[in-house]
Amino acid sequence: MDKMMTNIETIIEECRNLRLLYVEDDVVARESIQMVLEEFFENISVAVDGSDGLEKYKNGDFDLIITDINMPRMNGLEMIEQIRKRDKHISILILSAYTESEYFVTGIKLGVDGYLLKPFDMEQFIGVLGNVIVKVQFQKAQEKLIEHHAYLQSIIDGVEDPIMVIREDYTIELMNSNLQKNIDAKLVADIKHPKCYEISHHRSTPCEGDEHPCPLQQVLESQKHTTVVHNHIDIDGSLRYVELAASPLFDNEHNCIGIIESVRDITAHLDVQDKLRKQKDVLTHQAHHDYLTGLPNRVLFHERLFQAVKKTARRQDAFALFFIDLDRFKQINDSLGHKVGDEVLQITADRLNSIIRKEDTLARLGGDEFTILMGKLNEPQDASRMAQKILDILAKPIHIADHILYISSSIGISLYPEDDTDAHNLLKYADTAMYKAKDAGKNNFQFYSAEMTAVALERIVMEASLRQALEKEEFVLFYQAKFNGENGQLTGIEALVRWQHPSRGLISPDQFIAIAEETGLIIPLDRWVMKTAMRQVVRWYDMGFNPETLALNITMKQLHQKDFLLYLDTMLQESGLKSKWLEFEITEGQIMVDSDKVITILQQISDRGIELSIDDFGTGYSSLSYLKYFPIDKLKIDQSFIENLPDDEDDAGIARAVIALAKSLNLKVIAEGVENEAQKKFLIENGCQNMQGYLYGKPMPSKEMETILTEMMG
Repeated sequence: MDKMMTNIETIIEECRNLRLLYVEDDVVARESIQMVLEEFFENISVAVDGSDGLEKYKNGDFDLIITDINMPRMNGLEMIEQIRKRDKHISILILSAYTESEYFVTGIKLGVDGYLLKPFDMEQFIGVLGNVIVKVQFQKAQEKLIEHHAYLQSIIDGVEDPIMVIREDYTIELMNSNLQKNIDAKLVADIKHPKCYEISHHRSTPCEGDEHPCPLQQVLESQKHTTVVHNHIDIDGSLRYVELAASPLFDNEHNCIGIIESVRDITAHLDVQDKLRKQKDVLTHQAHHDYLTGLPNRVLFHERLFQAVKKTARRQDAFALFFIDLDRFKQINDSLGHKVGDEVLQITADRLNSIIRKEDTLARLGGDEFTILMGKLNEPQDASRMAQKILDILAKPIHIADHILYISSSIGISLYPEDDTDAHNLLKYADTAMYKAKDAGKNNFQFYSAEMTAVALERIVMEASLRQALEKEEFVLFYQAKFNGENGQLTGIEALVRWQHPSRGLISPDQFIAIAEETGLIIPLDRWVMKTAMRQVVRWYDMGFNPETLALNITMKQLHQKDFLLYLDTMLQESGLKSKWLEFEITEGQIMVDSDKVITILQQISDRGIELSIDDFGTGYSSLSYLKYFPIDKLKIDQSFIENLPDDEDDAGIARAVIALAKSLNLKVIAEGVENEAQKKFLIENGCQNMQGYLYGKPMPSKEMETILTEMMG
């Protein structure tokens, strides 16, 4: 009962807001029923027959019509028929005493919402009213929605850019008139519920990828405004760029249900931007480059120099600054004219460009002054080698028209951080060093530091002398014996190269091997050592001696030569040396460079029966876990761990560890630099019998080694 009362109250409350047209010709019935209706409705208009009711309907605005059927002038069904021609949705109830089915059928055909018999049952009446109220509310909501839709349509129609409202399933809910003008009307007509990608890109699937990111997906994921740019080929074949700006649409619970998206063709805008950017690039290039040579000018060079100082300071690297001035350029310019002078500068720029690295900066400061910024300097000698290249290439004759011109250059070099860490000072110091080169007779280079100049010149002289030494065969071989410390038996000899300099005497390898490796001279030097030592050992075997294994130091640079294995096989065959008599020693640091390739090369050597040894073991950075993959036969403990044995606990621990490692990998082990009995005793007690060092003899010429071999036979 309480629930029913609540429903009645709700219905009465809702009815008060409805506008009712009541049509009844019977005065008594009209007044009695009107009294009941006034309990529900506050806004009631009364008509006395169908004609009166139709007239009032035309002039009024009603939510509900309640009408009798049998009335003069125009009956209720005729009135309903006329009203339905105008309004198919207004709610209509028939309240009549007629029970004939034909009236019910006609009423249904005319779309009435209820048929009540007089006298009506109040509960039934209330139920019908409830249905009417639901219909009216729905109708009002629909009208508001249509009104809102029209309002939104009018707003977006007023926007110049094409706009569409897209639901989360890609369906286009709305589009403005400007968009409709730019799309295929037939396409829209053919598709019942068009998807955005069907209209905009004629695709069958949503947009995706970097060229066509989907704004709807981005908004649904971020719940924020987004802008993307699409490109597509227009009907005329031209490439167009379109900017899509999309904002989220939320429901009452703040759920994103779609987007409103504007479309703007930005092709012309991008074209203008591109032209402006190109103009800016041209102006920027002109402002930072020399008009004659195309090289960076003083402004850009200064920027690069300051950048280099900052970057190199962070990385704790080094770089060199070259200041180059052409000797006698003024005479050429004055005597042959500026045109020839300009060509000389252009050729100079081209020649300098041909010898610098990609990461270096070459600039023309003005006149005949050039600068080079050489980064990633490993050692000062890198700068001296570059300076020599500059001197050599600029000294070549220049052919211009009928003239053959010879110019030279004076070069000043400053070093970061040795000379200074300030960019201005480094440039000033390089300029100062250049004038030192002028004063020294031109066609030379000078470091800002006199000491560095002396070292660099010494290096260049050494390199030139090395080349001559190879040609004149000034190198000699010394041999150092290896022994078993327990029984005193000879286990092999190592061949060591020396330079018999005509004026400086015997030079040890630590003074020239590094230069030989840097210049590539190590390749012919290594091969000379290999050939000479092999022949010598075979000669000793032929004399009846037993020198055991010949150990040769070999560099990875040599091993990486394409023809190395062919050369090795040729030397073995020509010399007659058996491969089992040969051992190659490779330093630990070198073996870990490009280790995969190293393993392949070493395996090919090992397959020939040649023994492989890691020299200076313990001083490098080899991975012990990786060591087992190398085809190595022996570890050679570096002498730096031997010289303080047995007193130094750290060295003793390292020596024991290397010996244990060798045993665990089934490798032989030998100690170098053994000089006294205490060292020998320690090594034997810890499992290392093979030794080499001054205790058994210094490196010696072949004649002296031959004497020792003779004594051992005796």
